Amino acid sequence: MSAVGATSPYSILRKKVARKMPFIGHVQFTLPAQPGERKHPVISMSVGPLDRTAPGRNLTPVMARLGPGDVEILDTLITAGIVSNRADGVRWALTRIRERPAYTQLREHIGRIDELKAQL
Repeated sequence: MSAVGATSPYSILRKKVARKMPFIGHVQFTLPAQPGERKHPVISMSVGPLDRTAPGRNLTPVMARLGPGDVEILDTLITAGIVSNRADGVRWALTRIRERPAYTQLREHIGRIDELKAQL
């Protein structure tokens, strides 16, 4: 259990957002700076399921370095409303590749190569 209790306002808000808007995984509030303060206070919390095995959470983190053209493509998908963020854009593109017959053929060829390797 975290330092924040199960009945704290933080916990209650997190559960409400997770229940009513399951597509949201993170919320961040930036508050106005108080007089004499230079920085704005920030409240940040994860609101999605904490269990990686929960539906939609069995994902493997991957870091990729993209060129400006690739980032532009992802941002275009976001602007068009096709995906909500860059990670979703990459998953969307991979799904399109997986749906193509050429990908199925490629997987079959890899299977045959693995069989030949096993015979050596």
